[in-house]
Amino acid sequence: MPGAPTSPACVSVRSVQLQDPTVLAGILIGAGVPFIFGALTMLSVDRGARAIITEVRLQFALAPKLMQGAPFEDVVENGVTTRYPDSTKCVRIATEAAIQEMVLPGMLAVFTPIIMGFLLGPRGLTGVLAGSVAVCFMLALLMANAGGAWDDSKKWCEKCGEEGEPIDPTKKNSRKVFTRFGIKKAALFDEILAEHGKEALTKSPEEAAVAFANKDSIEALKASLYKLYKDRHGATVVGDTLGDPFKDTSGPALNVLSKTMTMVSLMMAPFYRRMGTDIDGDYFYSGFSKWGSVIAVIISIIVCSLAYYFSNLFDKLNQKKYEESVALKKVADAKLRSAA
Repeated sequence: MPGAPTSPACVSVRSVQLQDPTVLAGILIGAGVPFIFGALTMLSVDRGARAIITEVRLQFALAPKLMQGAPFEDVVENGVTTRYPDSTKCVRIATEAAIQEMVLPGMLAVFTPIIMGFLLGPRGLTGVLAGSVAVCFMLALLMANAGGAWDDSKKWCEKCGEEGEPIDPTKKNSRKVFTRFGIKKAALFDEILAEHGKEALTKSPEEAAVAFANKDSIEALKASLYKLYKDRHGATVVGDTLGDPFKDTSGPALNVLSKTMTMVSLMMAPFYRRMGTDIDGDYFYSGFSKWGSVIAVIISIIVCSLAYYFSNLFDKLNQKKYEESVALKKVADAKLRSAA
């Protein structure tokens, strides 16, 4: 038709068949990348958190008045006055950890499509992208919902241990009981008894008659409810420890992973085209060629070497800082014991 747009001769559409072994291999490889990426980011959160915990314990040791509720404490060492708590050090630790710990996940996101493109070709890379994007989406939803549920379960346990659990959550003024999550503090026992009655602390009238028969049984009930809360709360804290990096780090980062892999693949597409052979007026690279495999192996060796080098470098630096903090804490503890 006159005036109709014409497509360039160099552009063609090629179908990708799932029964193609190269495509299927790419799908399986791409499906595994988000799990490796999520594991790396969660381990990064763990190492960063441990570094901050070490610094916080050191500051408590250097400024013992903070443990007694003092808002600040000035400590003079070698003529230098430091006001604790020093939040600047914790911010610096978190910033350094964020930069250091993104090296391995960043390399994984950038170089996986490059290596797979040279090794498997465009068809295999299509499978890698399909598998990674699909699993990234489902895994991100899982992490966001599961992490949020674990985090909210801890908050719910704390609220029920202090205010009671409503029997009917749909009613605003529903009667509250403390028989499932216990009581947050043993000191709340008398207040709860005066406000909610015996029914809120026992499961049945028969149990209430036994529990409130004498002073010893009342103290036993108080201890059992407090222990019940500690057990329930301890279990939810374990879930919250896993849920926070789930919903705040690994889950949102999977969106970045999928975008990075697709962008790098598009940027590298001309290189894969130049490696192909002329088929029906177009170039097509089917993968597993001699030079493509050699390039993929060389890139893999370089990336793995750099990852190993940086990982060891950061581990040594962090280990040195940890040992220095532990030594300073021992000195501070010794001074505190001698002063006492």
